[in-house]
Amino acid sequence: MQPLVSAPSLSSLSSAHVCAWLWRLAAFGWAIAMAWGCLQEAGGGAPGWWRLPHIDKLAHAGMHGMLAWLLWRSRPATSKPLRMAGRIVLLCAAYGLCIEAGQALFTLTRSAELLDALANTAGALIGVALAARLARPASPREGLAGA
Repeated sequence: MQPLVSAPSLSSLSSAHVCAWLWRLAAFGWAIAMAWGCLQEAGGGAPGWWRLPHIDKLAHAGMHGMLAWLLWRSRPATSKPLRMAGRIVLLCAAYGLCIEAGQALFTLTRSAELLDALANTAGALIGVALAARLARPASPREGLAGA
């Protein structure tokens, strides 16, 4: 007796579809790692370079930039690029706000900061912009200019 509904086999899926799901899995894993790292209690003294004013904002921007880049890579090929970029940036900004809220509510040695939320959003913007730029094929004119 065969099941009424069967799961699609891996061979029946297109390679682009499988690749998109692998990028989504990577984005999910990165998001979990970000939350875990950001919600850890701060312990001990920070290294000397980490004491520079607002240096942690670079870390926030970098983490959310990477998340945005991974999400961009996982988007459907048929999506509208500008609309998808906006959705990714909004998603990353909302996720950053959730992490900031988690720091305020669930940790004793961390706090929520508006500048961290702004750095998260800026990082997401940069991540999407870089991913979109790197994914775009070079035009023939650009190729001739470099020759």
